[in-house]
Amino acid sequence: MTGDQADPSAEPADEAPLFSTRHRGDAIVRERPPPTAAAVRGLAAVLALGLGGLAAAGHLLFGRRLREVFEDAEGGDELSWDGDDGATPSDGPAWMPDGLAHVWGALEWLAGTNPLVPLALLLVGSVAAVGCHYLAARLSGRQSVGTSLTVSVFLLGLGGGMFPFAHLPRLFDFPTSLALLLPGTVLAAGGVTVALCARRWRDARRVQRRYRELRATGRRVPGRLDAVAFHQRWTGRGHPMLRVRVSYPAAGPDGTRVWADAHLVTRPGRVPRRGTRLWVTEDAQRPDPTDLLIELDRDAPIRWETDTRRYRAPNPDGGSGG
Repeated sequence: MTGDQADPSAEPADEAPLFSTRHRGDAIVRERPPPTAAAVRGLAAVLALGLGGLAAAGHLLFGRRLREVFEDAEGGDELSWDGDDGATPSDGPAWMPDGLAHVWGALEWLAGTNPLVPLALLLVGSVAAVGCHYLAARLSGRQSVGTSLTVSVFLLGLGGGMFPFAHLPRLFDFPTSLALLLPGTVLAAGGVTVALCARRWRDARRVQRRYRELRATGRRVPGRLDAVAFHQRWTGRGHPMLRVRVSYPAAGPDGTRVWADAHLVTRPGRVPRRGTRLWVTEDAQRPDPTDLLIELDRDAPIRWETDTRRYRAPNPDGGSGG
């Protein structure tokens, strides 16, 4: 990284510096076209795969053994983890390391069969949940939408797969009302996260519509990046979160300038220096420095900050803007 002038038009669209006067961090919305029906169906398919895979894995891993224990206790037999087949946990294959073999043997005993199938379902469900993050973030233009959707898939899928554990409170004379406490709590948390995801997505769509309105009817003027401040905060993807001040000419012939504060999210190696040329679009009828579309002037060369180390997150979980 040299900091020499660079052509911003060569910057990948999904990685270009992102400005916002109203949101920060992962809540900043990147411009996206309205999602197509095919894209929405694809997201729904991946979502169903994630939920189904995680729930099925839980049922296959724990359902049979817990059901047998519960039925024995209901019949008046002594509480025992030895099922109808008399099986007890054993070691896994001889070629496995000791620790892994013990875990494999316990999973095989719980499932009553080879645990490879439920583990494969767990892997498929987890990969699909992560895929939901990518698709939702791309369709909505907001990273926090993808994060909340992925958390929802894990909570709802695992909550559904935990229903076999509803037998445990009843085995130990807990009130019947507590039988579904564990999976119910997880599912309730998943429902809350779904509501949060929906709210974030609706707000992202509103911002997208506003961007399109400004592009169609707004007043677009050249601006300048006058100040950049960094307070050691990063998004969930490890991108630095910066506070900036931009200026642009006010409407009218007097030549006065307007200053506006905004948030900036960008890659550590793509932090623009003070003086960078911008384009600022404001409402032509009701100018408001908190309601702007700010973007780099892609026809002008840019000088990037050379000290990129200070902008790199110390770990992948450096923080998030919500």
